[in-house]
Amino acid sequence: MDALSKLIKNSSAAVVRKRVTERVLQTVHVETEKRIFEQGKAAKNQRIGTYSKAYQKTRRRRGYQETRKVVLQAENDMRNDYKFLVLGDNSYGSGFTFDVNYNKSKWVEKTYKKLIFELTDSEDKLISKLIDKEIDKLLNV
Repeated sequence: MDALSKLIKNSSAAVVRKRVTERVLQTVHVETEKRIFEQGKAAKNQRIGTYSKAYQKTRRRRGYQETRKVVLQAENDMRNDYKFLVLGDNSYGSGFTFDVNYNKSKWVEKTYKKLIFELTDSEDKLISKLIDKEIDKLLNV
């Protein structure tokens, strides 16, 4: 194979790999966002925590969602800032763009003594399933 053909083949493979990886990880990011901010579950798939009766009254007065489960979205600052991040060098992640929300995430994990923003086992397994699905779509299988 001549050098140009090899370069084209390698470039196409890199583009496909990047596209598949980003689609898959964006989908998993959405799943983690739902788990944390809607379902109120930590990385071991257990509840993050339970709001006290006193805090539930505060939430009602402020017009927040009525729930006993901790969902980390009273003012939606963290949820709105929780993003799928392209970090360069084929590196990706989910996280916060503002330090204040990153610091809140660390405070919440420390307060509830749970990893919250890590992937669950099922989210981790979902990556492999989605990669296979995306490759099948690309190959029209």
